Amino acid sequence: MRRKLLFSLASAGMALVSTSRGSPYAAAVVNYNPGRGYAAGYTNTSAVLGQPSTADSYGDAVDPFDPAWQTNQILSIGAGGWVTVEFDRPVVHLPNGNRNLIVFGNSFFDVTNDSAALDLWSTDGGVINDAGQARVSVSRDGVAFYTLNPALAPTVNYLYPTDGSGDFRLPVSPALAPADFAGLTLGEIRLFYNGSAGGASYDIAWAQDSNGIPVCLPDIRYVRVDVVTNRVQIAGFAAVAGTVMAEDFSNNPCADGWQIFGDTNLFTWNATNQDLQVTWDSKRPNSYFYHPLATIMTSNDNFSVSFDLLLTDAGTNADGTNALQLAVGFLNLAEAQSTNFLRGSGENATNLAEFDFYPGVAGSLPSLDATLIDSNGYYYFAYEDIAWNFGTFYHVTINHAAGTSALTGEILANGQLYTALPGQGLNGGFYNEGTGDFRLDTAAIISYSDAGSAGYGYGPSSILAHGIVRNLLVTAPPPPVTYLSGSLTNDTWQAQFWSRTNWNYTLEKSSDLQSWSPLAPALGGTGGQMILQDTNAPQQSQYYRVSANPQ
Repeated sequence: MRRKLLFSLASAGMALVSTSRGSPYAAAVVNYNPGRGYAAGYTNTSAVLGQPSTADSYGDAVDPFDPAWQTNQILSIGAGGWVTVEFDRPVVHLPNGNRNLIVFGNSFFDVTNDSAALDLWSTDGGVINDAGQARVSVSRDGVAFYTLNPALAPTVNYLYPTDGSGDFRLPVSPALAPADFAGLTLGEIRLFYNGSAGGASYDIAWAQDSNGIPVCLPDIRYVRVDVVTNRVQIAGFAAVAGTVMAEDFSNNPCADGWQIFGDTNLFTWNATNQDLQVTWDSKRPNSYFYHPLATIMTSNDNFSVSFDLLLTDAGTNADGTNALQLAVGFLNLAEAQSTNFLRGSGENATNLAEFDFYPGVAGSLPSLDATLIDSNGYYYFAYEDIAWNFGTFYHVTINHAAGTSALTGEILANGQLYTALPGQGLNGGFYNEGTGDFRLDTAAIISYSDAGSAGYGYGPSSILAHGIVRNLLVTAPPPPVTYLSGSLTNDTWQAQFWSRTNWNYTLEKSSDLQSWSPLAPALGGTGGQMILQDTNAPQQSQYYRVSANPQ
């Protein structure tokens, strides 16, 4: 399971990106004009450099109710003013609708019960800010700037108020609106943020020229914010880390890289309702509505999936009276497409991390599970047996923490925590066979065949269910090789790239693109820039590739 990136000495015009430093935050202010009506005293440009503040000088934490406010924490820009910042590494365009850039402000949620204890404060969803309107533009060279389409770009310093306890490189799901936060406390808001520090997130694919014509930018180094009306306060800029795939089904998902394996009739995009209609039918072969992640996730990685799920019905079919699961999560595509991949047997499936719903049968409660199966077929699952209301949307989140072989999850109903996984009641807990490492490379909505289901020892199992999936958000680690460049200097070929820890890297060469030879033993990634060299003078039409293999 390797990712390989190829160089050819005979090719020209390669689009390659290199970097020598790696901060994900703005590194320099290129220019600043405070404009008209800016907040006096808030003109310290260093306030927008580096990671945004997590607390003020009094030790008060920055959260969605209590924003950054001191003169060294935010920069004020009035009407007609602007600020331009530079990153010391490219902010790369992640394809398929992913967000690439986050801008933080000092907005905050309106508190409707400020007489209550701080941990009981809640909001009506209203957001307090300076009501300024601004344009965000991006550039590769600091000269040619392209505006991000205002019809798509979110408002600067509005949603989502900053939470200093979250990850500044992770965007909030852009599908969430102010009304979704109505009635929520700080802890519940953080569930919706799903580990993010908030901020307004942007996609480089929205770039357009002065005539409104889209411009294709593989990466950018400069960001400019121009304030049109009132004023805007900015606390910082961050490049999104890794892969963040937000699918709200507003456009045909097949045009965004989604594919179907198995029975195509089980998955239907509803353009009017902007959702995916799914049938889970175990009489059909294994079928997946899936999207490759362009990386391999292991037990060393943080990752998550969240989505809205409505089931109109769920039960068994004539193939078995015991319940089989419907699933949404991650799999290893090559293994999952093999003919002997039999999830229902309980033994013939490996490399899975998923949310499972087992229908209640014979008067029993449904079971909601966060299930992990490692490369050797050992199981971990966190579960809760609890009622499920058909016709109601639930918001499901499944998380994996790096360095573990377990999953956790939360399920919300009407914005409130419905249950956690593992559950804490009499019908909840977890089971662990001693799971180890795994390899996952694909996000998927999954309908399993019931072939082999008698292997559970309870007799044949089956499922027939219908429902809707929407607002799907996947966070995954970045590809193992980024910012790749190659050069030939003094007859020495070298490849420069940004590496990841827990991966091994090898420079390989070939003269025919068929047979490849490693030039040196594999080296472990550093999490920073790596250089691999061929110390021998290359021959005519010599090809090179960097091979990356998870440890």
